[in-house]
Amino acid sequence: GRVTDAVTGAPVGGACVTATVPESSDAPPEVTVCTDATGDYLLDGLVDGKPYTIIVRKPDSTYLREYYGGDHGENWLYVPFPADGHAVGIDIALDRGGRITGTVTSADGTPLAGIWVIVEGSTSDGYAADYMITDAGGHYSIVGLAGAELWLQADDPTGPYLRARYAAPDGSPLVVDVDQTRTGVDFVLARGATVSGIAVDASGTPIAGACVVLEDTEGWWMSNSICTDASGAFRTTGADSGTYRVRFFSDRMSFPTQYYPGVYDVTSAEVFPLAPPDNLDLGAVTLMAGGAISGTITLAGGG
Repeated sequence: GRVTDAVTGAPVGGACVTATVPESSDAPPEVTVCTDATGDYLLDGLVDGKPYTIIVRKPDSTYLREYYGGDHGENWLYVPFPADGHAVGIDIALDRGGRITGTVTSADGTPLAGIWVIVEGSTSDGYAADYMITDAGGHYSIVGLAGAELWLQADDPTGPYLRARYAAPDGSPLVVDVDQTRTGVDFVLARGATVSGIAVDASGTPIAGACVVLEDTEGWWMSNSICTDASGAFRTTGADSGTYRVRFFSDRMSFPTQYYPGVYDVTSAEVFPLAPPDNLDLGAVTLMAGGAISGTITLAGGG
C-alpha cells in the first residue's frame, strides 16, 4: 500500500507500518517495514488467513499514529491476509497533530525508565490516542490531537510508582496546535505502597509465573498484575493509602484463583492497611493446588 499526508496527498516516506494480530493467544510475530520516498510499503512474511491490524507511525514527526480503516486509536478494520498471498491497496492517510515532550522522574529527581505515557483527546472532528515508553533518561515524546484538551497520564505498569495525570502549574488545559511542539511537560511520580513475598507450593517449592494483584476493599480499584519470577518472588505495583486484599491467579490455570492467606472466598481474605511508601513483606505464601476435570466433547447424534 501507500502512506500519504491526509491534507496534501503527498507521499510520506519513512513512516513505519506494522501488521499485528491483537488479542490472540497464538498471534504470529509482528511485521514492521518503513515506507520508501514514494510512500510505498510492502509487508512480507504474513500468515495466511490471520486478521491483521495495520498501524502506521512516523517517528520524529508530528503525524498522529493511524490505524488502517479507522482513526487514530478508537476504530480500525481487520485485514484478513488472503490465501493467494497478496493484500493490495491498503493505503493510509496520516493526519498531523502536535508533539509533546517531557521527562518522568521520582520525587528525588531520579529519571524513571519504562513508564507508559498515554495521551488521549477528542474534538468534533475525531478522537486520537497514543502511548510511548520513557527511555533510560526518563524522556518521552508523543503526538496529540491538535485543538483538543488533551488527557495525559504517566503509568508505571510493573513498578512501585503511582500513576499520575498531568496538570499544568497554572491550571491551564494541555492543548497543541498542528505541527507545534510543547516541551517541559514533566511528571514527578510518587512511590506507592507495595506487598512482596515468595509464592510456594505445599512442599515449599517456589512457583514461577503466579500472578498477583492488590484489590481495594472498597471495590473500585485494582493494581496492575505482576507475576512471580523463577524464584517465586513478587512485589506488587504501587498502591495509594487504603485497605487491600492480595489475590493470586494463574494465566496457565496451574492453580485456582485464591486470596491470601490461602482461601477461595473473598470474604475470608485477610485485609491489610497500606500506606505509601511502605512495603509489606508476606514472606513465603503457600498457594493451594487445584484439581483437574477432563472429558470428551462430541457432536449430538454420535458425531
